[in-house]
Amino acid sequence: MPRRDLRALFRTNVEGLDAVYVFANREDERIAFDSAFAAHQAGLDDPVAQVGDMTSPRSNVLTFYGVGGIGKTSLSRQLQARVESPDESLPEGWPAISEAPKVLTARLDLSREAGHDFESMILLLRAALAPLGRPMTAFDLAFARYWERNHSEPLADYMSRHGFFSRLPGASAVPQHLSEAVTEVIGLAGMGVPGLPLLVQTGPGLVAALRDRSRRRHALKDCRRLPDLLEADASLDSLSFYPHLLAWDLASWQRREPIGLVVFIDTFEQVGSRSDRDLERLIQRMVWLMPNAMFVVTGRNRLDWDDPGLADRLDWTGSVSWPGLAAGTSSEPRQHLVGFLSPRDCDRYLRTRLIRDGQPAIPADIRQRIVANSRGLPLYLDLSVMRFLHLLPRPEAMTPDDFSEPFPGIVARVFRDLDQAERSILRAVTLLDAFDVDLALVTAGVTSRAAAQQLVQRPLVLHAGDGRWPYYLHDLVREQVRVADVGLDDSWTPQDWSDAAARALIALGRIAVGSRLLRDRRTLISVLNQGFRLAHEYRLQLDWLVDAAYWYVEDSVWEPTLRPRVSADTEPDRELQLTTPAQTLAVALETIAKRQRVHRGETLRLLERCAAADGLGDQARDLIAYFHAECQRDLGHPAESEREMLGLIGPNRRMADAALRGLSHLQRRTGRFAALASQLQGRPLVGVWHRATGELHWTQGRLDDACREYDAGIAWASEERLPGEIALTSACRAWAASLMSAEAGRSAIDAAREALRSVTIAWAELLVACAEAACRAGEVDAEQLCDQLVSDARQRGLTSPEAYAQFARAFHFAVLADVDGLLRARALIRSLVHGHQFAYLCEIVDFWLGTSAPDDGLPAAQWVDERDVTAGRWLETVQSRRRDRQALRSVDGI
Repeated sequence: MPRRDLRALFRTNVEGLDAVYVFANREDERIAFDSAFAAHQAGLDDPVAQVGDMTSPRSNVLTFYGVGGIGKTSLSRQLQARVESPDESLPEGWPAISEAPKVLTARLDLSREAGHDFESMILLLRAALAPLGRPMTAFDLAFARYWERNHSEPLADYMSRHGFFSRLPGASAVPQHLSEAVTEVIGLAGMGVPGLPLLVQTGPGLVAALRDRSRRRHALKDCRRLPDLLEADASLDSLSFYPHLLAWDLASWQRREPIGLVVFIDTFEQVGSRSDRDLERLIQRMVWLMPNAMFVVTGRNRLDWDDPGLADRLDWTGSVSWPGLAAGTSSEPRQHLVGFLSPRDCDRYLRTRLIRDGQPAIPADIRQRIVANSRGLPLYLDLSVMRFLHLLPRPEAMTPDDFSEPFPGIVARVFRDLDQAERSILRAVTLLDAFDVDLALVTAGVTSRAAAQQLVQRPLVLHAGDGRWPYYLHDLVREQVRVADVGLDDSWTPQDWSDAAARALIALGRIAVGSRLLRDRRTLISVLNQGFRLAHEYRLQLDWLVDAAYWYVEDSVWEPTLRPRVSADTEPDRELQLTTPAQTLAVALETIAKRQRVHRGETLRLLERCAAADGLGDQARDLIAYFHAECQRDLGHPAESEREMLGLIGPNRRMADAALRGLSHLQRRTGRFAALASQLQGRPLVGVWHRATGELHWTQGRLDDACREYDAGIAWASEERLPGEIALTSACRAWAASLMSAEAGRSAIDAAREALRSVTIAWAELLVACAEAACRAGEVDAEQLCDQLVSDARQRGLTSPEAYAQFARAFHFAVLADVDGLLRARALIRSLVHGHQFAYLCEIVDFWLGTSAPDDGLPAAQWVDERDVTAGRWLETVQSRRRDRQALRSVDGI
């Protein structure tokens, strides 16, 4: 049924006056939706065939875009309510949907406050189809396997903990549907009924059964991509292709009866910046894979998927792929600019917003003045209604002159209509991106909870949902409240504003402490973003922001959502102007997070500018210096990196342990293994030192020992809930295991890719790819993979993955006993040697070459054991791989 804003019923105490929720009529947009939906449904000649077609253009996206405050979300919700409950009351002038098929809807709110990740979006889509009352067999089978592999918590418990699922009709049946799908398919495959917990173990046999044409008696026999998706890693990337299975299941229904699925995607502008399209890429993939569903997208910007220049960032681009998104297209579905309301729609809104005795409460002449000044902005209309309610009890009659102000004026008038406590709270929340009642009261320095509760019910305050901070002010209102705070008895002085900002910063600091204890990175990032802006604008001390910066980096998780809202020009050809310590630390932290997506040279340049800025304390400067030293190492400057790392070691230096680990990496890179072993012996073998020890072991050819140390490190990181460390150590283990045997390597690679599903660490991703190349040693495509890895590493400015890719190439030729190829690979490694850096890799290759090794005067490594002992281990590694290959060829021959 249409959603009614019950808060409107409590916004006036005037007897006989009804304050009613009113949707600002959008007749043109309604017509566009009806036309688009009709065209989309008419185009579903054979839904199953269309879902299986991966090359034809897509015409399943209707877009409404426009400036903030124009009413896009209201439009989206009203359209959804109309198709969900066509018999309920409709906006004036909106006809019922004629001859509509059964329509199911889903809503994906992409706002930060909603807190939906891609996994929850896929679940919301599946929940939207729950009212059909039976499993979506292909999807449910794959998703059951995915959930079992990635979560220890039952799906039913997860969905009950997240309230947005409980609001969906039939969503509670989804876990049962998954269980039924697993039972049905495994039973039909002749494998018994093992139950959901055993799906992972039965996976290989199940896939074989699905591929066996003689046994494909069930409905899944035509879902030809299902076996491949069941064989793929149960990762985020694989999950992003599961919408194809959901579309296939839906298409099977649509062949039998007319069923429509409309997915409303709101606040699309918040899926990422125009330079970071990771989430947008996954959402676009979902849209492409579901041509039998219509997507209604609302946001501030038009979709630019029709731009062929985005081919390196999105899967499908250009007007050939998305004809409806191209400029000048006239057929639906297409893109529509949501403009300001027409004068007729504005008057209709005002006539129906306040009702007395069945008639409009606002007189016609006043409505005319409000409409003329509003310029069609719905927010202005609502603020004018608020002012009307305030003036209504006074004895003198209202006139149009009482509503003569343009937008800034009406905000000023509304502001003056509030009592003193409400004004203080309103001023305070203009400092915050989002807030709850408690944060508003602390920032304002008042204790009147009743005043705060009253304020958040006013049209000035927008509701973000049920997140940590459920309220926020429209950006334009935030700006204009400052303008309105002039000439009042209680107007804030500059010092008052600064004091409020300081109170807010302290309150955010307390929240940051709690977020760290709970490992709640989403909240930590939010308080960092708000805290940096406050400290910058009001020149406040960094205080807890330094601690929070350390907490942010300690997990080695680099989300693209860390975007300090502090102005700074970071164009390469311009000088970066940093005016406050908060701005400097904000830019530094953002640079550290973004280094996973840009060349290390760019990161180095920005960190150098941050380090040169004034006002940073020692701890903040140490944080910047450490990551600067890391960049020096990654770019192949070991001497400079070592000098900086040594400078960070000392009592009471927070980066001392990290710098010691950094030195261990440098010692390994430069072949000082004996010194590294001595250093590790002097430290308790706990925490991340397991990884450092494992890295020492693999260089010595002690691959079993390396894997054991990595396993211990992964266990520790799992206990400490450190996903970044788990991913790093898992990547290192994959590399060592891939040199040990192809079978062990592939298992370790799967585990590493799973660990990397939730984090972004470029070095670890490349190392896992190097492990894949080492696994393929002796295969025809191994060298081609190494070429691609070298290119990827150079693009990111990472020297060690490039060296390991060349080492994997050498390993490939060593397994083949190809001396010429091995010499060529050695020459490529040799080109990367600077001083002692990576010389040890050439020396290992020389072990394999034996008497064919060139004598080019490279410095010898300081091996932990005798050189001949180490050489023997590396020779055995190659010989073991050759025996494995011979055994496989023998089996194939049989």
